[in-house]
Amino acid sequence: MGLIKGITIQLNEADGTEYAVDNALVMVAGQKQDPQAGWDMGSLLADYTISIPKDDTHNWKGARAVFFGETWEIIAVSGMTIPHLTPLSWNRRAYVVREMSDSITLRTLRGRTKGDHNIYADDYKEVDVSALLNPNTVAGVYNANRDGRLYARRVLVRQEDFNGAGTETKEPKLCIADGVEYTIDSYERIGDVVMLLNLIREV
Repeated sequence: MGLIKGITIQLNEADGTEYAVDNALVMVAGQKQDPQAGWDMGSLLADYTISIPKDDTHNWKGARAVFFGETWEIIAVSGMTIPHLTPLSWNRRAYVVREMSDSITLRTLRGRTKGDHNIYADDYKEVDVSALLNPNTVAGVYNANRDGRLYARRVLVRQEDFNGAGTETKEPKLCIADGVEYTIDSYERIGDVVMLLNLIREV
């Protein structure tokens, strides 16, 4: 028992404050759902699971963790078990994916405007947001869109950024990633922090 010991990681909370968290136990994630937390990550797989020490009181939701020389996004946090009834030194978990350091453009159709010669053109709201272009997903699961074709690619964004890119009545319907325009066929809300966009490319 005494030989199990975690590492020190840097926790950057959503409000910008930074803390060193000692004895955080980092493990490769081995599941896509957590009955204890009451959520299912659908087709998204976390990269690592962090077991959080029992005496930790920091806000992990929507925070970032720095370990192994990289920055990771915390996408979900499990519920807390009763400390004195839980063996070992940890009683809740955080699930992380790689930092959303890529950039995409979300396009929302606001309406149509009349231009020269009475020609109407689509009027889009365009917003650049941070994203993860190659998230770790379940192989061979949820990989076909409504028409039976495979999704061209999948992109991970923060829910608040997706909502902010929309208008009062419409959600983003197009996504520009790596200079290519895709249609947002559907999306999966993962926990309370991120969402996985399922993209198709018209041919």
